[in-house]
Amino acid sequence: SVTKYVLLEWNRHLGGDQPQGTMWIEHVLPDKPSDTWREHFAQQQHESLKDLLANLLPLSKEMNQALSNGPYEKKRGVYQDDSGFKAARNFGRDYAEWTPALIAERSQTLADWAVTRWV
Repeated sequence: SVTKYVLLEWNRHLGGDQPQGTMWIEHVLPDKPSDTWREHFAQQQHESLKDLLANLLPLSKEMNQALSNGPYEKKRGVYQDDSGFKAARNFGRDYAEWTPALIAERSQTLADWAVTRWV
């Protein structure tokens, strides 16, 4: 799909390693949020933000399944320390929390990159 391609291109753009194997798409803000997520995202915000490119990361199948709908505090450490994808490691390093405002900020960053990449 186009989403996988864009996420892989973003990871390639960051330089460094290019993991082999199948990439899975991780929703940082999960499809099915736990109560912890609902404390920070209203239902309408969740529905409008969960599938945005800015909320997605490339991960291995195993890591994606292990993280599931867990809280961001848990996900962040795994992204930063254990992911084979530089995009996920950088994300964990750069975002101490994950909020609607930060999704908007990252959306702009990715949009600016995409314009320069494909124009």
